[in-house]
Amino acid sequence: MLKRRDARLCLAFFYCGVLLLLAGEILKQLANTEFFAGFANGLLVGAVTALVLAGLVLSFRLRCPNCGKRYARPRWNIFHTDYCSNCKKPFVYDDEMEGEEP
Repeated sequence: MLKRRDARLCLAFFYCGVLLLLAGEILKQLANTEFFAGFANGLLVGAVTALVLAGLVLSFRLRCPNCGKRYARPRWNIFHTDYCSNCKKPFVYDDEMEGEEP
């Protein structure tokens, strides 16, 4: 059974990484001083770190509970059910009832 906490953590890391990447690029374009360029580079390092953490959570914590295939699609809420591309069984999270469609 997949943990909803891991799915939300993966999504949070991913979106934080994207936002940090965008903020760093916008900061580089707006201010051409040395201080802001260094700060933008720090934001880039933080963005890459957040994206790598999202990938690690996705590949090691979100696996199909039936066949073990990696990369179960992370879902924030319970209103949609995804199925494994390998064994065709639904991904069941710990906050859902087994066998019951939300």
